[in-house]
Amino acid sequence: RTYDVLFSCTARQDTPLEPCPVGLPTMYVCICASHPENVLLRVTYGTTIECLSLVKRTAPHAAAYKPNAAFFEALGPNLGGTTLRRVIDAIPDDIPVLLDAKRGDIGSTAQAYAEACYDRDDGLGADGVTLSPLMGWDSVKPFVTGKYADRGA
Repeated sequence: RTYDVLFSCTARQDTPLEPCPVGLPTMYVCICASHPENVLLRVTYGTTIECLSLVKRTAPHAAAYKPNAAFFEALGPNLGGTTLRRVIDAIPDDIPVLLDAKRGDIGSTAQAYAEACYDRDDGLGADGVTLSPLMGWDSVKPFVTGKYADRGA
């Protein structure tokens, strides 16, 4: 499914989604600086707005979206995870989501990462994921076999 959809969008561009605080509008950075206790909330709020706006503006041209999990994860498990899920949910169904997670572990840990990345109900619902296969086939297998054989990695 992932590759069929991706190839049907060849006229579009890959669009990274990286919620780096440096890229936020000045208004959000100033709010953060003046209220340090609200930094995480404000950065997440600004991140959500910026990413959702980017998706809306670029959807007609995007071949895929590649949210960088690290930037969202750096916002913390609750706010970062919620923000990432909201952004992925906002991406039109006909445009693949290639989660830039660079996962690479073995056995049950790799399986858990695959479920977290791909599961549409409890996970992030990505269509594909970047991997770091330095630990061999065991670190890749859960992402490309079984119930995830139709996903990209």
